[in-house]
Amino acid sequence: MSQILKKPTKQQDPMDFSIIDANASHHEEVLALNENLVHYLSPLSLKELQSLADQSDLFKVVVQNGKVVGFFISLREGQPYKSVNYRWFSQRYPTFLYIDRIVISQEMHGKGLGKALYQYLFAYAREKGITKIAAEIYSQPPNMVSLKFHKATGFVEVGRQMTADSTKEVSMQLKEIQ
Repeated sequence: MSQILKKPTKQQDPMDFSIIDANASHHEEVLALNENLVHYLSPLSLKELQSLADQSDLFKVVVQNGKVVGFFISLREGQPYKSVNYRWFSQRYPTFLYIDRIVISQEMHGKGLGKALYQYLFAYAREKGITKIAAEIYSQPPNMVSLKFHKATGFVEVGRQMTADSTKEVSMQLKEIQ
């Protein structure tokens, strides 16, 4: 399934984005995007990406003019994923769609792509009868842009936990889908 997205802002030139299924040919660009924003994310090796891809419910890339400008990976409950944050949700919710990561290239920040990707995920969840979408955001050190964005899209904090050998704290967020 592919989808074309238009930027919602009228002040800028219209730009088209395609959301397509990720495959091995995208892995290098995905890893580069992840590395560029690793201070907001967990590091990701090729082996870890391949494992995540195998476990994912959705692994999509966002392509503009033939270049990957974003991606997202989400997993359903019941996967053997070793992430402490995924396990936290698994221990508390019998069904959910977990957003492992949504990454948008720096040059595409502020252009409505994040909102469009979340709308895509919300529509997917409704279509599949999924009522809970789970995500986590760094609260220490704070990722204020992401915290504000998630609040504006209807996520609420349902807990916190320490990660990275107790050097970082994450806000565990949940959105109810109707």
